[in-house]
Amino acid sequence: MFKSVLKSSKKIVSHNILLFQYSNEASPFVGFMLSRKYGNAVKRNRFKNQCRFLYKNMLRRSSPVSLIIKPLKNNLDFSSLKVAFDDLEMQVKN
Repeated sequence: MFKSVLKSSKKIVSHNILLFQYSNEASPFVGFMLSRKYGNAVKRNRFKNQCRFLYKNMLRRSSPVSLIIKPLKNNLDFSSLKVAFDDLEMQVKN
């Protein structure tokens, strides 16, 4: 599934902090592209958990999408992630 979304996806850069690649074709899932440069395991896991939470909330409000997330900056806080996901949701609807 991950490869199919990468091949047939649309890219959105949200506020220069997150790169979203999404596809409406596959069943909904969320994947991450994180390297060790983002931070230690605690920081990477916190980022993934926050993104999963925002993704689940987005699924409740809008149509299901398959999503791959890659951070473009390190040490992102929850409020900036929320703004990026809100921006993604508006762009996917249009």
